Amino acid sequence: MIGSVGFPELILILIVALLVFGPDKLPEVIKSTVKTVRAIKKEMADVRKTIEDEIGDITEEVDDVKKNIIVAGEIVNPSEDSEERKDIMNSDADDIKEEGVDGREEGERKK
Repeated sequence: MIGSVGFPELILILIVALLVFGPDKLPEVIKSTVKTVRAIKKEMADVRKTIEDEIGDITEEVDDVKKNIIVAGEIVNPSEDSEERKDIMNSDADDIKEEGVDGREEGERKK
């Protein structure tokens, strides 16, 4: 049923709630409990999405660092397959030249 709570346990909880709150208040208590559970689930989903987004950003940064380490390693210790890595490094250098160091195009310099 619900998590590890089976049907007999659910009936027992309802009977105890009926005795504690009475038949008049029980529907209100159930409604407020359901509303609270929904709000908690929504917040948990938001937290989970935020964490997944942050992990995705960190993963991208780690991949960039790995790529830079590989390129730097090839500069220090070139091997036979270094041509492909040199192409990667040159394309990154071209991107930096196009945007400039501070992220602006070459024609957009500070005045």
